[in-house]
Amino acid sequence: MPRTAPNHGDSSASHRADLELILQSLSGDPLADEQVIRRLGCIPRLLAAQNAKCGAPLSAAELEDLTQETLLRVWSKRDEFAGRALLETWVFPFCHFAFMNRIRRKSRQPRFVDLEGAREVEARSQGSNFDHVHEALKGLPESDREAVWLKHFEGLTLAEIAERLDIQESTVRSRYYRGMARLHLRLQAPIGD
Repeated sequence: MPRTAPNHGDSSASHRADLELILQSLSGDPLADEQVIRRLGCIPRLLAAQNAKCGAPLSAAELEDLTQETLLRVWSKRDEFAGRALLETWVFPFCHFAFMNRIRRKSRQPRFVDLEGAREVEARSQGSNFDHVHEALKGLPESDREAVWLKHFEGLTLAEIAERLDIQESTVRSRYYRGMARLHLRLQAPIGD
């Protein structure tokens, strides 16, 4: 059976119509803006599908946040749409790259110990006064220990810690996350280690 070439006439016309829509939006046409925004409703569906395909590593709140970021990025880049594909097809790589970048960032963030939750569990289960956390903190380098202490036991923000210590906030952030990662490891070590 002979194969026939696909009919690109219809898709080509759709591509041109999408390009015209984008050009109208860029010229300030509010009706075109509404149509573009409606068409960009594919973004949450694309991100949710990507999340499901990868085993749902992002929560609903994280997906919502990522949807807003991606929508803003696509909206700001719509002047780059050349009409060589449907608008939804053009949006797909934005969604894919945004999702993968979020997953990479999430995997690089150190997980931290919920000190408040740990305190409640410990107090309920053993009636302890949280000595094991204080002992684990003593094993951290002084700069890391200080950042964790000021954040969790004095309730300061990272900016307030930076001001108090007269150092850059990025330095405080590094010390804090490094300290929390080390604290987490120390708290998971068998007693006596």
